[in-house]
Formats: sequence, C-alpha cells, structure tokens
Amino acid sequence: MTLEASITEGYKATDSENERWPDILSQRLASQEIRVGVLNEGISGNRLLHAGAGASAEARFERDLVEQPGVRWVIFADDPINDPGSARSPPTLQALIEGTEWLIAAAHKDHILFYCSTLTPFEWADYWTPAEEVTREGFNEFLRSRSNGCDAVTDQDEMTRDPAHPTRFLPAYDGGDHLHPNNAGHHAIADGVDLSLFR
Repeated sequence: MTLEASITEGYKATDSENERWPDILSQRLASQEIRVGVLNEGISGNRLLHAGAGASAEARFERDLVEQPGVRWVIFADDPINDPGSARSPPTLQALIEGTEWLIAAAHKDHILFYCSTLTPFEWADYWTPAEEVTREGFNEFLRSRSNGCDAVTDQDEMTRDPAHPTRFLPAYDGGDHLHPNNAGHHAIADGVDLSLFR
C-alpha cells in the first residue's frame, strides 16, 4: 500500500505504461518471487493535515488503508510536501511531524507496518520558498532520526537530489516542473526500496 500524493499517483510519468514507482516496485517484487501486491493510493494534490484534492491523509486513512483487505505494510511519502505549499496558513514543522506520528500510531494499532519516505527536493517549483525548504529539511531530519517511530525509512530525497544542488532534483530525474520526477526518477525511487522489508 502506498498512501501519498502526486509523485506516487504518477504525475509526469508516462501515462498507461506502468512507469510510476509503485508499478516498478511491484515489478521488482514479482521478479524476486515475493508475492506482495502494491495498491497505489496516491492522490495528486493530497495533503497530510488538510483537505485539498480529496480528504487529507489523516481523514482518509481508515477508508483507504485500514479497510483495504490484506494490508500488512504502508509506504508514506509525499503528502507533507503539499501542506506548506497549498495552505493559506502553512502548518508548522511540528504539526507535520505530529500528523505523521498519528498515522504511524494508527497503523500500528491495526498491526500494519509503517514505512516512511523522505520528501524529495523541489527548488524552482512554483511554490518553493526558502522557508518551505527549511520545513522540508526539518521533516527529513526527523525521519532520519532514531526517534521517528517508522518501521523503516526509504530516503527518496537522497535517491533523487542533485549532489551539486541538494535542494533540487538531479536534472536527469526532473519531470520538468521541478516538483515531480520523470520516468527515470520513478525508477530511482522504486529501485531504492529495500525488498527485504516485504519478505
């Protein structure tokens, strides 16, 4: 299960060619004979804390995750990047952390493992600001800490950033709007997921 926003939904990946990173992850699992299905619950424009494109991740968690049959794991990634960029009063870093901790606790209550992903870089995107970069980096620092509460962490930031400009996508992975990865970027994200987490 992937509970996320537009990057996971596949915006900027080639349509109808299974080039979204959850598609590629599913192919990798199958190639290793790991019998796990991948349900993509990405919604473009979705947010962690507030309704935007559909109900927030908090509000839809029970319906879109817990109530789905056979769910054992969830990967949570790009929702928090939309909260600062699309809210009139951007939530604080602490609010994003607390929202994520709520999701983790809710998943654990139902015996679902919760895998966190860092937020990818997005400098030059329409709503990027230095203040939002501080929030993104702070959120990623929380996820990389030992006290994050996650059952595992996939570092999508490290997989996709430009080493020369860490606040930006590697040009080869940039879908053109500086916020969403292209097909190569989706492959990089999927290839960075540790398949042993699903054995």
